[in-house]
Amino acid sequence: MKWCVMYASDQVSYRHHLWTKGEPYESAWKPRDKLADGLALFRKRRMRPIGVIDYEGSLHLHGGPDDGLAWEFHADLTPDQVKEKVDEARKRKWRPTLIHRHRTDADKFAVVLVANPKGVPWEYRAPLTVKEYETALADLRRRGLRPLYVQSWIDGKNPVYSAVWVGDYQPPAPPPERAPAPRAIK
Repeated sequence: MKWCVMYASDQVSYRHHLWTKGEPYESAWKPRDKLADGLALFRKRRMRPIGVIDYEGSLHLHGGPDDGLAWEFHADLTPDQVKEKVDEARKRKWRPTLIHRHRTDADKFAVVLVANPKGVPWEYRAPLTVKEYETALADLRRRGLRPLYVQSWIDGKNPVYSAVWVGDYQPPAPPPERAPAPRAIK
């Protein structure tokens, strides 16, 4: 499934794309004071937020499978708080899957963190200019990471990017086979 919303205000243009691989998909539109209800619905259905749109005090959450992983949703964070959450996630062996800049309050972000028990490699970078984003994209692709969540907005006249990249899980190689120990001959 590919989902796309395009909208613009007099100051900022936004374009969101959400791709899923045919998994179950859920949507919940909640005012901020009822956000816990939408998150509880996702948990009950074994889903987590995979996309966010904010509009006039409400958050529209798009959910996909939670893959059996614990997750947390944090809304209305400042850029410094986002950095703290990302640093904390790395220490806890978690990873971000979504870092979304709010449209109606440009100094606030929403963050989804998930447990990372298999040690999937990840990277988060922001704010990035177009050139910085393209350089990071090429560099991280060479390192085996792909974009998971990318958002852009116009700051003044210049596009700015925020992106989360992930790699594929590579299980550790099994230990080499040992030759059977020689038997003593009696």
